[in-house]
Amino acid sequence: MKIIIYLIMFSCTCIFAKDNLPPFEWQKINDNVYVALKPQPHRFIDSNVVIIDTKQGLTLVDAYDNFENAQILANEIKTRFNKPVIRVINTHWHSDHTLSNDIYKQNFSNLNTFVGHESLPNLIDTKTKEQLNEKISSWETAISKANKKLEQSPDNIELEKKINKTKQRLEKLKNISLIKPNVVFKDKLILNEGTEYEIHLLNFGRAHTQGDTTIYLPHEKIIISGDLFDQIPFAGHGFPKEWLYTLQQINQLDFKLVIPGHGEIQQGKTQLEKVIALLEYSITSAQSALKDNLSEEEFLKSVDINEFREALTTEESLSQRVYDHFIKDFFQRAYQQEKESIKSK
Repeated sequence: MKIIIYLIMFSCTCIFAKDNLPPFEWQKINDNVYVALKPQPHRFIDSNVVIIDTKQGLTLVDAYDNFENAQILANEIKTRFNKPVIRVINTHWHSDHTLSNDIYKQNFSNLNTFVGHESLPNLIDTKTKEQLNEKISSWETAISKANKKLEQSPDNIELEKKINKTKQRLEKLKNISLIKPNVVFKDKLILNEGTEYEIHLLNFGRAHTQGDTTIYLPHEKIIISGDLFDQIPFAGHGFPKEWLYTLQQINQLDFKLVIPGHGEIQQGKTQLEKVIALLEYSITSAQSALKDNLSEEEFLKSVDINEFREALTTEESLSQRVYDHFIKDFFQRAYQQEKESIKSK
């Protein structure tokens, strides 16, 4: 699971590092929609969280991986909004979108409804749990390494404090409950149906993961897209051909603004169209390689992953590193899916 390995490596370096960035930055879209937006340097290690404010109460979309930041967010929601949180929607199973469901539940007494695709309960039980276990293991390793440094510098009071704090965080991590949806849907679910503010939940099949939820706010022409077309999307658990179909269906919706799972707010369909082009290219490249009887290894060596570098990255070094980690997976997954499709015929 490459994303787990990459994000664990990145997050572990932050456990003992000094970081003056805020956990999130509030961005008001309109009177009904707010985003707790991750600072740009942290956009790949945790998700944006969306707050939808309606007469019925507050709906939260997605849940941080970081419990401390989730608690800060819960505290600020209580201060900013004079309404109960009535439901949480999880767009998919990745831990940076689900892990802090339990923090929400602990903080909001009216919160009894968690919503997601019908595949999500099983995926949380298996795949999210696996990510949680790997995170616990990585933290234990980081603490062990830090303790060895402390043995060499026993007067390093600052390091000792950080180790103790991280041990406390680790205990919370070990005791967290993985909250699964108790309201699920297959293709479409309309929340607040028949009211002045409907929330449409859509699934068009497998895409970025086995069960992605796209949230459409028709009244305001807003898409909350999960990780379907982030600035640099991750394909390691994806299904390119079905993902392409999903994005083509989303492209037919009438929207003007996109709140992605990671990265800045998107205007219009430009980013969506870039990811559609990337998927089309990876699929056709894989089809050609299989037609020419190239092995997966030969195909991945031959493919030019830089084809979309300029379109999807900035000059920022983090953007370049993430591109190098993520984009090759589109071609690998496309090859594997096309090969399976040929076998099944």
